[in-house]
Amino acid sequence: MGKYALGQSVPRSEDPRLLRGGGDGLARTYIFCTDASRPTPLIMQAKTIRSDDSWIYRKLDTTHDKMVTEPGAVADLLREAAV
Repeated sequence: MGKYALGQSVPRSEDPRLLRGGGDGLARTYIFCTDASRPTPLIMQAKTIRSDDSWIYRKLDTTHDKMVTEPGAVADLLREAAV
C-alpha cells in the first residue's frame, strides 16, 4: 500500500467544519486508531470527543488506514452505526 499512500497535512484535519442542519439528530461515531507505532496529533481531538455524550466513541488497534488493515472491524462498526 505504501506506493499508493499520499501525505495529508495535519492542519487540514484541524480546520473546523461548519455543518448547518441536515444532520441534526443523527448519531455520530468517532473511530480512534490507537496504533502506538506512530504518534498522532489527533489524540486531543479523540479525548474531547470521548467525553462528549453526543458521540459514539470506538477504538481500533490499527493505523489510520483502518479500512485497509482491519476491513472486518470497520465493517462491524459501520453495521453498528447503521442500527
